[in-house]
Amino acid sequence: MQRDLVERAMAGGRGGRYRRQPPAHRSRAGRSPQPTPLPSALPEPTRASLFADFDEEVVQLSPESGQGIRPLLEWEAVDGADHYALFLFAPDGAAYWAWMGPQTSVHVGGEPQLREGAPGPSIIDGMSWLVFAYDEGGLPIAMSPVRPISP
Repeated sequence: MQRDLVERAMAGGRGGRYRRQPPAHRSRAGRSPQPTPLPSALPEPTRASLFADFDEEVVQLSPESGQGIRPLLEWEAVDGADHYALFLFAPDGAAYWAWMGPQTSVHVGGEPQLREGAPGPSIIDGMSWLVFAYDEGGLPIAMSPVRPISP
């Protein structure tokens, strides 16, 4: 599930969409083109393949623990980045909370910071987070590693 979220984030930043394949057409001679066979199983993306197209990495600045249940998640600015997307994952790897904006920091739960005891997203042991940087056109230009976070 975490991999699916990462793949969707890489596909389009601000409201990105998957592109449809154009419909098959007939040649002038009236013959249908031969279909291209698809592999029976697509290869699993690896960490190396996810970073392969990025010249830069988003550098996370927040400590991994000791900042409470709604810490400030902070990272360094990336040259050419227009906005960022942060993804927070539950201990089982499922997507838990996401945020997008031009800032290089955000409290878990968003801004303004939720008051102590208020309902909303919070950190527990075993969670992790990552950040994507997008250019003005909404294309991903950098990604952080998945990093653990706990209270």
